[in-house]
Amino acid sequence: MGNLTVLLAEDEANDVFLMQRAVRKMDAPVSLQIATDGEEAIHYLSGQNKYSDRNLYPLPNLILLDIKMPRKNGFDVLGWLKQDATLTHIPVVMVSSSKVKSDIDRSHELGASAYLVKPVNFDELKYLFTATEQFLSVHAF
Repeated sequence: MGNLTVLLAEDEANDVFLMQRAVRKMDAPVSLQIATDGEEAIHYLSGQNKYSDRNLYPLPNLILLDIKMPRKNGFDVLGWLKQDATLTHIPVVMVSSSKVKSDIDRSHELGASAYLVKPVNFDELKYLFTATEQFLSVHAF
């Protein structure tokens, strides 16, 4: 696997810890960047405030986005993201504890590439990163 930058927008500390642990366990060159709420994710993606240094905070190749977060929720972030032509190529996977059909439908309507229900297991995550890398090797942005 090549170098893959993943932005995880997640407010639950336990879920962040589990994702970090899964990435370490994969022993793959994945740089996991964390945003703890929707507003911080938007700041990261737009290069605002401390995120202006793209050497430290590169644009992600993949965004993992929780729905229920403070300040701005995942739908707000997804809607904002899809309005910015310079960012619309980044695949977004909604990762939520919600199995509600309306949440899944809304995610797809707003442009999410996929929807995973927590807890996401190690094999799902590894497949997701591998599929993203393969997609990026075919589609150079």
